[in-house]
Amino acid sequence: MEEDSPSPVQTVVSHTSYCAHDGESTTLISVQDETNALINQNKSLADCYQYLLTSFEALEKHLKVVQECHIKDTEDLQDQITTVTTQLQ
Repeated sequence: MEEDSPSPVQTVVSHTSYCAHDGESTTLISVQDETNALINQNKSLADCYQYLLTSFEALEKHLKVVQECHIKDTEDLQDQITTVTTQLQ
């Protein structure tokens, strides 16, 4: 085998690498901690989304009830106006 030929073995990056954005080294433990924090944050966001969804559904039901009452009240008022107009003639 020639000594100048490249090695068939590929090197693997170690578990510690340099993070350019914060100047600190990153370890598997810090990555796991950050991952766990992101998972908890996502769970919290999912809970907030579910709460908002439930709130908006309740508001939608309430607005439909209010709309139906308004339509009925408007129809009743029109009937009363018609009745009063008929009585005045």
